[in-house]
Amino acid sequence: MKLVPRFLTNFRRAAVFSIGLGLVVAMGYLVLVQVRAQVALQQSALKQATFDSERRATALSYFFSEQKDFLKDLSESRALHAYFENRALGMSLEYGLRASLLVVNERFDQARQSKQLSEQPLYERLVFVDLAGRLLNDSPSKGQKRSGTEDWRHFLTPSGSEPAILTDRSGKELRIIISAPCFFKGRYAGQVLGWISFPRIYHYFIEGKSEISRYPDAIVFEREYLHIPANARHLIPSSDSTLPDEVQPGRSYTFPLADRSATGLGAHAML
Repeated sequence: MKLVPRFLTNFRRAAVFSIGLGLVVAMGYLVLVQVRAQVALQQSALKQATFDSERRATALSYFFSEQKDFLKDLSESRALHAYFENRALGMSLEYGLRASLLVVNERFDQARQSKQLSEQPLYERLVFVDLAGRLLNDSPSKGQKRSGTEDWRHFLTPSGSEPAILTDRSGKELRIIISAPCFFKGRYAGQVLGWISFPRIYHYFIEGKSEISRYPDAIVFEREYLHIPANARHLIPSSDSTLPDEVQPGRSYTFPLADRSATGLGAHAML
């Protein structure tokens, strides 16, 4: 008679253990599913971030490649070639060269008006400097003051053969300079320079698109930050001006939080 209660007690214990084990297994399974879902979501987000970054980077790459070709064509224009020919013939500003510079100025004005971004001239100014660092032509946009006191010699690149991209931080607003060397009969003869407002470029290629990116886009030039959006500044210490060396193209990089007291792991960055 005593075996029955003992059997029932053991049965109940086994049932409770089985139910508890089942609950633990079920909870473990749910946690595993959740973790896998989070990993899949993170991987999907990284793929989307990579796609967005590559698309914007490609657009900017084509844009700047086109601008370098544009400045190179301008540096090889017939108007500049005629000026160099007249100077080689010994003409002075009073006899021949001034007229040549007027033709150069007209050519540069036409070029500046022809290059548009959002139905407005892209270039704020187009400049021609000779090999001695003398400003021979300055075609600024309407209302912009001409600069006559700047030392133009630091823009000269007699050892360069291809157009380059520079940055101008002298004013309140960052500007990009497209610089192309000029050659006459195989010899360096001067430099053609074009100024573009960086905020216009950023707004057009990053902020002005019809779709809104879910990820903030910072722009770097030769690993130096040109622009850090407001919603990403908490990731980058104010003392840092360059991109960390660990950030490489095509690889995910985890930015530690700049504010050490903040919670979280930071954010993934794609270059």
